[in-house]
Amino acid sequence: MAEAHNVRVVCRFRPFNSREIEAGAAAEADQLVRIRDGVAVQLSDENGQIFQYDSVFGQNATQGDVYNVVAAETVANVMEGYNGTIFAYGQTGAGKSFSMFGKEKSDDDALKGVIPRAAADLFARLEEASMNDPNFEVTEVKCSFLEIYKEKLKDLLNPNGPALKVRESKHKGVWVDGLTAEWVTCEAEVMELIRIGEKSRHVAATAMNEASSRSHSVFILETIQKFKDGSTKSGKLCLADLAGSERVKRSKVEGLNLEEAAMINKSLSALGNCINALTQAGRDHIPFRDSKLTYVLRESLGGNSRTTLLVACSPHVSSHEETVSTLRFAERAKTIKCSVRQNKLRSVEELTALVEKLETSIRNQKRYIKGLEELLEANGIDASDVKSQCAGATAGNLVGVVGLDSKEIREMGERLEKLEAEKDDLMQVIEELNTDKATVTDAIQETMNELEASASSERAARERAMAEASAEQLRLEQLLDEEKERLDAEKDALLELLEEKEEELQNSKEEMESEIAQLRASSSTSTQEMSALQVQLDEANSAISSLKHENSQLNSTVQQNTLELSNLQEDVTRSKAGITAKDSELAALVGEKEKADVRIAELMQLEASLKEECAAVSAKHAGLKETLSCSNTEAEQLIEAKVALEAKLNRETQEKESALDDLRKEKEKLISTEQQNQDELAKKEAAAATVAAQLEQLQQLHAEVEAQLVVVNTSNTKLESVSSIQADELAALKRELESKTAAIDSLETTQSNTCLLYTSPSPRDS
Repeated sequence: MAEAHNVRVVCRFRPFNSREIEAGAAAEADQLVRIRDGVAVQLSDENGQIFQYDSVFGQNATQGDVYNVVAAETVANVMEGYNGTIFAYGQTGAGKSFSMFGKEKSDDDALKGVIPRAAADLFARLEEASMNDPNFEVTEVKCSFLEIYKEKLKDLLNPNGPALKVRESKHKGVWVDGLTAEWVTCEAEVMELIRIGEKSRHVAATAMNEASSRSHSVFILETIQKFKDGSTKSGKLCLADLAGSERVKRSKVEGLNLEEAAMINKSLSALGNCINALTQAGRDHIPFRDSKLTYVLRESLGGNSRTTLLVACSPHVSSHEETVSTLRFAERAKTIKCSVRQNKLRSVEELTALVEKLETSIRNQKRYIKGLEELLEANGIDASDVKSQCAGATAGNLVGVVGLDSKEIREMGERLEKLEAEKDDLMQVIEELNTDKATVTDAIQETMNELEASASSERAARERAMAEASAEQLRLEQLLDEEKERLDAEKDALLELLEEKEEELQNSKEEMESEIAQLRASSSTSTQEMSALQVQLDEANSAISSLKHENSQLNSTVQQNTLELSNLQEDVTRSKAGITAKDSELAALVGEKEKADVRIAELMQLEASLKEECAAVSAKHAGLKETLSCSNTEAEQLIEAKVALEAKLNRETQEKESALDDLRKEKEKLISTEQQNQDELAKKEAAAATVAAQLEQLQQLHAEVEAQLVVVNTSNTKLESVSSIQADELAALKRELESKTAAIDSLETTQSNTCLLYTSPSPRDS
């Protein structure tokens, strides 16, 4: 049964900070507000406006005092199976994060905030329940940590995880799909998760706050308590630390921080619009979807949650406008009503006892009615007339209707009212059970539709990935074959060209050596010319050796490229084998998916049978209502059937939930397989890029070899020209030697002339 509760509002004023104290904020004139009786705030301006709240804390309040008022009752409600929400609101630098988390990097227990204290209180209550309640069996607690940054959801416990989406359904309400939920067993594990999440949260320094939160954060604690009689109670505690509103002219932010401030103010404005709409009578549409913040907190704003709003304010007059705006926001939020219901699944024994109690009440009601009829007849009053007149009468006017002033009649009337109320409660319980059954059926159908849509999308994505992988594989193979053929052709051409050049150089060398030998044999007196020729020969030999060295380097480069090509071919072979293995894995996954489809069909058949059984149960309930007054035996049979059917329904619901969990796990496996295929494709693309780079290097080497061949051809041309010049000079020397020999024979008699001939240069020498 749903209960209506107003949003609780608690206001807290922080102490003056260092900047305000340095500016003289301790003076009484700088006090913006005055606290009245711990529940009201009065402004110290000329208007003197007063705001009423559930509780107000001044500057000297401790963290423990704030927790006892703000969160202790909410944690107790979560233990009883209700949902609870506590969120902090206020301008930047007002102390929201300090109130929720405590002082950063401090081990002082007195400075712990609401979230650490709530975790400790929750586990202490669970331990106490396990020790004092003999029906208590086991409890499960899990944590999640969510960040809303620039209208994007981020999992602080898995920052590199998949994208998160906000989803909504009739039976589950609003939840974040894909958000990590870590199971915890003690307060220390909760604090460790908070530390991990805080490392990934966006924080920056501004002119108003050295550690300003640039995002909204929501820490979620969920509990599931199981009892020995088969009943369960579950509760969810949402602890939200909202980013503070700020004015750019005061925070002096720019760049990325300016963009963050704009998004923060936009989401807080959407929150204010939702609260205004909730407080307006007759308003049908509430704009929850205008912001991710309001969409996530939808259940906390007028939904199934006992909500407490903690507003943090500054007491300094420089923050007058922001503080007044915050107080008005809190005043509007206080009028919001939440429809809260207990998240409890009754056991079969509890339902049976409730039905037996109501049956006993009905039997007692029949006896009281019969006694009243006998009393009326004893006083000479027609019971049929009184029945028609008493239709709708209460205990207060029953005496006036009957016309008798009897204490017994008054007591019977009061008992009659109680029995009528119990009867109404019984009918309401039956209606709630029927509603729960319909909700379970809708949830099963919705989950099956989601699984079917997800499976079809995954199948299409897998087929596209396989087609793309096959096409990419064929393209890479074709590219590698073409490059291999081109490199082989270039290699053969280079080798042939090098062999030809080596032969030409060797022939040139042999010719030069033969010419030098002839020159040495023809003239022993031309030592100077021969030494010059020897120098030229040495230079030619060095040029030839350098060319040979370059040739060996080119050969080694070609061999290295050949080795790299072979390595690339091996990589392609391994990639083919990997793709073949992945194809087999995909085929296995397809087979598993077909099995899952068969299981879904079985679940659908089971659902159809369940619907038929529910229809039969509804018919039996109708028969129970009609024949309850005349046949107790039939009522007992219907109750037994109802209990058995509810037990069967619970078992089948658990089986379906386990089957759905298995399907979700299979979906996660398919997603991981697809990610591995994408990684392999990325590796292949990287390998193709490496091959392209190596091809470019080979082309550069080819250009260098061609340039060197041009240099070699130039050197050969120079050597040929030098050889022709040397041959001409040798012929001239031969002719000169012949002329000198003739001159020596003719002038032997004149020694002085002969000497003169040897010392004076000839016209040809000059």
